[in-house]
Amino acid sequence: MYALALVLLLCGGGALSAQQYYTPSTGTGTYTELADAVLVSDMPDTVGYGVSIPFTIEAFGVPLDFQGSPATVYIFSGGFIAMAPADRIYSFDAFVSVLAWRDNTSSISYRLDGVPGQQVLKVQWKNMRMVGNPDGDFVNVQMWLNQKDNSMEVHVGPNHVTGTAAYYSYTGPAIGGFVASADFSVYYNTFHLTGNPAKPGTDRKQGYYPMGGTPAEGTIYHFSYKAPSSVDERVRDAAAVGFIPNPCADRSRIELPADMSGTHPTLIVHDLLGRELLRVDNVASGDYIERGGLAPGAYVVTLRDGDRVRDGGMLMVR
Repeated sequence: MYALALVLLLCGGGALSAQQYYTPSTGTGTYTELADAVLVSDMPDTVGYGVSIPFTIEAFGVPLDFQGSPATVYIFSGGFIAMAPADRIYSFDAFVSVLAWRDNTSSISYRLDGVPGQQVLKVQWKNMRMVGNPDGDFVNVQMWLNQKDNSMEVHVGPNHVTGTAAYYSYTGPAIGGFVASADFSVYYNTFHLTGNPAKPGTDRKQGYYPMGGTPAEGTIYHFSYKAPSSVDERVRDAAAVGFIPNPCADRSRIELPADMSGTHPTLIVHDLLGRELLRVDNVASGDYIERGGLAPGAYVVTLRDGDRVRDGGMLMVR
């Protein structure tokens, strides 16, 4: 079991990468329930069911091994699956809502189809109750992760929705995905559908930005994947520094990217106009950065290690 407080998934701060990894499209098709799938046991909404399977997929520029520890995938009753390799959370959001078992016809299951290299992981939430909504409300949905092209799909099944309480006071579910620090203090990338469910737009702001209504049965959302075009882009997106807490009031603890462990780079803080405001030499994970004279706001961080200059994400000061 793996615990994640959903309230943390709905808030948080930090900078988002400008790299666009997914391009969405909307279609329709016949919704077919998974047959011969592996059932997931009952669990509270904030506890995930760990699944270790021989499957890999690249997401947001990072290869994720669903079999390797600690990168095992976790399936949540709330309509999403997540992984936590190293110090980050990768979440794939199918129909994020307050969902729970409705009766003995409810289930969560998964199935792995295809041959290695071309496998498809399919996760199904069947006849789930919508907590806080009228008793007759329910939802069915599947998420597919495609190994061959790293794309993902959300297939919307039969549903009946007459209230919005299960949507966290919004009018629709959160569908998309994001990458955040392990403590959700920083969102590195987010990508969610928003607006009209039949013709949604996209939003890459921090946190969840749900759609403006419930998608119709048979709706299929396809997220085609665009991998980084160069090694430099992969390095840049993996380079963000963790600041705990972020936003900070007085100081934050520094957590360097995993691939810089053992180095002692210089950390440089700039304002949004590019002016250098603070420089700290020979930093290491566990060190603290003091707020000093920084006014409340957002600041750009870079790391300099010899001749290498790396994007270090954002530091927020309150």
